[in-house]
Amino acid sequence: MHFVVKQKQRQLLSSKNVSQQDATAVLNEQLQIKNSIDTQIQTISQLHANFFLPPSDLTKVYYLHQELQVQLKQLELLYRELNQDTSWYGQKNITRNGI
Repeated sequence: MHFVVKQKQRQLLSSKNVSQQDATAVLNEQLQIKNSIDTQIQTISQLHANFFLPPSDLTKVYYLHQELQVQLKQLELLYRELNQDTSWYGQKNITRNGI
């Protein structure tokens, strides 16, 4: 999933004629993915809190939670990179709450 976002971001930043609309579209997509990851993390946390799981499942839940946290950090870095690279928009710098 993040590979696709990173590809789109690289294409956007390598283009000489980047519109604010294109940059906003990529940022919106990143925000949607972030929200999805947040929902998955909440679901995993609820699963862990509400059900008695055998040790093998606890291990799977732990690793899945860690993987989602890593993906979330990668997404945050991509967002910051794009936001910094598009800061040449000047006063129209694109910002999003939540990341």
